[in-house]
Amino acid sequence: MPPRRTAKATGKKRATTGDEEGSDLHLDMRPVVAQAPKIDPGKETQKLDSQVSKCKAGVAWIDILATINTLKFGTYNDRSENEAETVKLMGSFKGGIVPMKDSSAIPIIINLKRIKPGLTLAPDFTNPEEVPQLELSDGNEIIVASGQHRLAALKRYHGGLKDELTALTKKCAKIKELKHPSQDRIDSYNAMRLEMSEILGQLEGIGKWGVTVYNEVKLLEKGDTLATHLSRNSTLHEYKETEEEVLMTILKEIKKVYDAAGNDKRMSCALEKLNEMRVLHAKNARLQKVLQQDGVCMLLATRFLRLGPHFRRRHEFKVTWLAKAIDVNMGLYVSLADMRCTLLCKLASKKAFPSYKDVNSLLTKAKAGDAAAAIKVKALRESIADCEPKDEGDLSMWAEVISAIDTHAATTLEAVSGFMEEMSPTYVSPLSTYRDQVIKTLQQKWGLSSRFEAGENEILDHQDSVVARVLLQLTPDDTTAQAPAPLLGGFTLDYIWSCLTRVQLGIGETCRWFEALLDNWHKIHPKSHLMDDWSTVMLSNIKKDPRFASSDDGQASVITNIIWTHRNSFVMRLNNMMVQIDRRQEKRPVDKKGIDNTYANLPDAQLTISEALIELILAKRSKSAHVQSRDLTNEPLSVAGTLALHVTAWDWLNPGLKNKARDIEECVKAITLERLHMMKYRPKMLDDVLVGTLRGLLEAGLSKCVRPKETINNRGQLQTVQEFVFWDSLTLDDKRPPPEDVIAELKNMPANTQQRHGERLSLESIDRDALTKLVNYVGNLACAQASTDPNSLMSVDVAEPLLALVTGLALNSARLRMRALANDQKRHFDVSKDVDDLHIELPPSAKDKFTTYPPEDVDDVPDVPAPAVKGARKGGARTSVPVTDSPGQSPTPDTQPNVQPTSSNPGTPRPIPKPRPIPRKQQHQPSPLPLSEAVPPSGHDDIPSPSQPTSSTVVPVD
Repeated sequence: MPPRRTAKATGKKRATTGDEEGSDLHLDMRPVVAQAPKIDPGKETQKLDSQVSKCKAGVAWIDILATINTLKFGTYNDRSENEAETVKLMGSFKGGIVPMKDSSAIPIIINLKRIKPGLTLAPDFTNPEEVPQLELSDGNEIIVASGQHRLAALKRYHGGLKDELTALTKKCAKIKELKHPSQDRIDSYNAMRLEMSEILGQLEGIGKWGVTVYNEVKLLEKGDTLATHLSRNSTLHEYKETEEEVLMTILKEIKKVYDAAGNDKRMSCALEKLNEMRVLHAKNARLQKVLQQDGVCMLLATRFLRLGPHFRRRHEFKVTWLAKAIDVNMGLYVSLADMRCTLLCKLASKKAFPSYKDVNSLLTKAKAGDAAAAIKVKALRESIADCEPKDEGDLSMWAEVISAIDTHAATTLEAVSGFMEEMSPTYVSPLSTYRDQVIKTLQQKWGLSSRFEAGENEILDHQDSVVARVLLQLTPDDTTAQAPAPLLGGFTLDYIWSCLTRVQLGIGETCRWFEALLDNWHKIHPKSHLMDDWSTVMLSNIKKDPRFASSDDGQASVITNIIWTHRNSFVMRLNNMMVQIDRRQEKRPVDKKGIDNTYANLPDAQLTISEALIELILAKRSKSAHVQSRDLTNEPLSVAGTLALHVTAWDWLNPGLKNKARDIEECVKAITLERLHMMKYRPKMLDDVLVGTLRGLLEAGLSKCVRPKETINNRGQLQTVQEFVFWDSLTLDDKRPPPEDVIAELKNMPANTQQRHGERLSLESIDRDALTKLVNYVGNLACAQASTDPNSLMSVDVAEPLLALVTGLALNSARLRMRALANDQKRHFDVSKDVDDLHIELPPSAKDKFTTYPPEDVDDVPDVPAPAVKGARKGGARTSVPVTDSPGQSPTPDTQPNVQPTSSNPGTPRPIPKPRPIPRKQQHQPSPLPLSEAVPPSGHDDIPSPSQPTSSTVVPVD
């Protein structure tokens, strides 16, 4: 293709005046005119108010305390009660209650045919005496649009008045019993009677409250939009619409669209509706962060809302919790929750299935050794697992029983939550109790008595088959490595979240294997929500990877199952290694300026590679490219980081990226820095057996989903390759044991040994976090610095005692961990075997000529005798620290810890140094209490550790 000919500039340059540069040819010089906003919330609200007012039938009053059981809240705006608003209203009641007022009246929605014949509603509350009492012809529920805070406050206020009246009555009764009461008693008695009369006056007619009646037929004629608007209480300043209300309104709109669309288009239609809602609420940053997560919104709208109030009051519907939780684990959490919702749908299938009695009989025969029964049970289990989406049942059938099921799980399995899903007696025995309780609850709720016979009623037959599936699902299978998990509920979700949080660093590193921009994206694009949650980005990248044969959620499910299955072994190991790596490795740049500075100092070879990536992107984006595709698997991988562009969530093909320096080069810089940073630790980390096994499992699981590709091998033969390659292009050692062997070895370990291993790692993580928090707190104190300079190091006078404190805490925490795991508070503790290094690092410290700690020698004894210490031992000998805790055993020289003295004369107690006005020469002493090196663990135990927290580096200051 011949090169493009460039036209020569022949015209004269336009003269510029002053400091002006560039051209003003595109400036719009027309006068600015007023333009109505595309979306005006004020006008929309006014329009809805006008339409709602036309549905008003009149006003009346009811005794809300007497009819409290018939009032139904939350039909159109399921708003949770706000304690602060209730208390505020109770305070306002003390100044007087004005129930007959338009602003305080409670709106109700009823069918006007329910009103007793002959009753005429008042038009307004202008004449409260003429407002009639609302009388209905039936005792059905009354839908209340809003007013739950008014009812809750009135109920509490009424209860408080009655309690006060009861207390005054008892006091008056005691005074009456006195034969000769004093004058003070008589005055008190009369005052209390007066107070009682006032309270009775307040209680009289306290439940009489005005209501505004709306015609249900007219209000719901065109949907529930007007009813939802009426339920928002937007006219009262006390009831400002909360973020939860806005979120619930959005979720209900999404659910409505999802249910109305067909099976093939309902997800796409729901996502389109979600995009519309994002535009309407673009100014709320916290709510916008939640709405940007498609998986979270779809789970809440299409799954949890169907399961009734059990989930509605949980933190999954709280915007504040969601905004904080969207960080690393939310994608996996949503995926695991969705899997359990899918399981409930499969259990509720209407497909033909044996009755509960038949399944129970088959299980009994299979346990007795009947081979034919075992084959039938296996086939039934497979039928549940292989249930097609078209055969799945309605999730809402669990709404009435899921609260009771969750209560059974919390009471029965909470004590063994650390053994969840393990095929061990500790978990299987409570699981059987939980299964029996669930089956009994289902049979009672659905009316399946012992006399029930199949074939009598179609609805009961379906419910009986659901109970049969539940029985089979919650019965352990000897052929599997894991025991069944409890059914979905609040307890199960809390357990999942706690497990994911415990290994968050390991999950974060796993996410980095699928995305190179996770750590640096927000430094470049601080206002973008593209990579708010790391695991969401990981699963999304896998789903959109063009290397896979299909773009469904199968690949994401593979990753989720592997991480969840091995959360207490491989992922926990990776988590602990990342704790050590984060403390030892050089930190990543903290902002965009740091990225630019670090990139500028790279060698020329790395800059050349980065420029090659930029050229590759520009070539793919150019108009001359035949097809603009993100698939770079056919590109030569000689340029390092090419696969990072293949799997990234960054849409580098977006035509909106106009500025090369701002939109492209910055991201390529971040990819280059991440590639160089991970090479400092990841190859060595993958040499670990457990971490390498986790990587191998992920690679093998994804390789099965990759589209086969034909190539020519080194011998010139045609070969079909089906393998998944991570963006870092790191390969595992061929000599490492296969994942199957490592998993088999872990399975052969006793279940209690695996559990103790996981508990020990969990306790170590808790102690490590606590000690790190202590060190960071002290290190940030202004009084701990060597000088007033903001960049000053910690003073050695603080660093040395802090090191001794941390060392002692590490020693004591090891003792507590050992005894807690053994469940024996008097167990023997040996410092040479039972101490594990927590890798606590102290910040560097500085000393100068004015430093007073430690003293140069012990000859510098003050002239004034040191004050006696209360309770000190006579003789002045230093108290030794015994390292054995056997009862009745005295410490011997061989059982004392390896304590190095801090002075040249260990037999003399160190005196309290007095201030030294004359500068003296100081020397840095070794750690006052070094720990002996721990015995390297066997098998796949935690990483062999050094003996003590790393001592702070002392930097002399001139």
